[in-house]
Amino acid sequence: MIDKRQPEQSPRDTHFSTRAVKLRIFALVCGVMIVLVLMFEAGKPDNWEWMGFPDAEPAIDTRYLSNVYPVSRDQQKSNPGGEEIFREPGGSDPEKSDPAKKEPAPEPVDGESKVSPDDPFLQPGYVVAEKTFWDASYKKLNYRQRMLLLEGLYRARRGGELAEQKASEWLRISEEISNANDRYQGDIVQFMTTLGESDPERGQLSQTLFQLQNRWTRFHRILLAIGNPESGEPIDATELDNLQQVVDRTAFGFVEDNALQSFVNDQPAMFRLIERVQVEKPGAVSSGGTAETVQFAQLYKETDRLRGEKVTFEGEIRAAYWFQPTPNFLGVDRLYAFWIQIVGAQNPVAVYSLSVPGGFVANLDDHDQSNPVELREKVRITGLLFQKMVYAAEDGQRIAPVVFTDQFLWQAEEPEKGNASGELPGMTILFGSFLGFGAILALITWGVVSFNNSNHARRISDLKKRFEEEQEGADVDAKP
Repeated sequence: MIDKRQPEQSPRDTHFSTRAVKLRIFALVCGVMIVLVLMFEAGKPDNWEWMGFPDAEPAIDTRYLSNVYPVSRDQQKSNPGGEEIFREPGGSDPEKSDPAKKEPAPEPVDGESKVSPDDPFLQPGYVVAEKTFWDASYKKLNYRQRMLLLEGLYRARRGGELAEQKASEWLRISEEISNANDRYQGDIVQFMTTLGESDPERGQLSQTLFQLQNRWTRFHRILLAIGNPESGEPIDATELDNLQQVVDRTAFGFVEDNALQSFVNDQPAMFRLIERVQVEKPGAVSSGGTAETVQFAQLYKETDRLRGEKVTFEGEIRAAYWFQPTPNFLGVDRLYAFWIQIVGAQNPVAVYSLSVPGGFVANLDDHDQSNPVELREKVRITGLLFQKMVYAAEDGQRIAPVVFTDQFLWQAEEPEKGNASGELPGMTILFGSFLGFGAILALITWGVVSFNNSNHARRISDLKKRFEEEQEGADVDAKP
């Protein structure tokens, strides 16, 4: 009896040998490689910037003006206990700014209540008393008088003189401040008479009054010499610097944050900051000194601490233009404004620069404030922080920190050079590498599967041939 059963075929014989299965395997391998590429790119914060996700700082939405630093300016300026020491613009020695770290005033010698007037920071109460007087005097000055006060000190430091009309106005302002000082000291004396002889506060006020009288005498001598240079009165450089620090501290104390820019309160301090920028040149590589690296959150929430300080940050220019500032004693007739977006921030930073780098991508002199030019240029800014100002945005009022600098770091991109050398952008190289690797892996897989299928088919063919030979031999044996 002849056994005509056919050999059983392996499932692989029909599964891997079809073209559809091979294409499916190839598509799966390519899909895995694409997923790996997407996972790698998803880890880059820059690719999510268009969605407004922050990078390394909390998101701060300044559209609502109530979303400001929790301590009001009145609370920051108040000093009922006489313990707060206000910083000098441009930074000051922490040892001199913290009353807890000050050396105590020397004890009176032989019953004398006076102390050396050379260092007014011997007593924290003196700084508070002096600031109270200068705040009250500065508040009564109008914009023109405040600008004249800063201009007179500016020209005195450089050996210049005021114009005749301005010198006359200067002497009148000096006389008004001197009269106010006499009334202020008189009020202190009147209050002292209400205190008992053994009251410790009376001794402290006596020391403060003595320091005020000596310091004001030296300041008044400088004011008169500036207004009347023909008198030949020499100006002591050290005392001039001390007077400049007091005026700077007063002017910067009137700068308003989180409000529409005030012409009277902000402009004089702004031009004083521009003067510092001209001298210190914070944006220059060789400017020297250290700058605090900041993000938008620090500029926004720590404005009081960083006001007048040197800060640095990186960002991308979104818009730029130039405008003409108010006529000033510095000779600055043009400022370049840049709206710079720091990575991760929802709002830009307003940067005012005295100059533009050579070969800049756009000729800003052709675009004024009414016609800003839109840009996408990466820059590094190092400058002096001034204030937070409110500006009108498309979705309402927003708040932007304001920084002044003399120049900024910018480097032109050179895409032509990269194309000429046959180089591709990093993203293209990475994506092409993954696809190339996936294609090679898919070809190897295709080859292995094809080799296994052909080897399996050959073995099946050999088995069939052997079976047919055995069948033919059996048929021959079965014949009679």
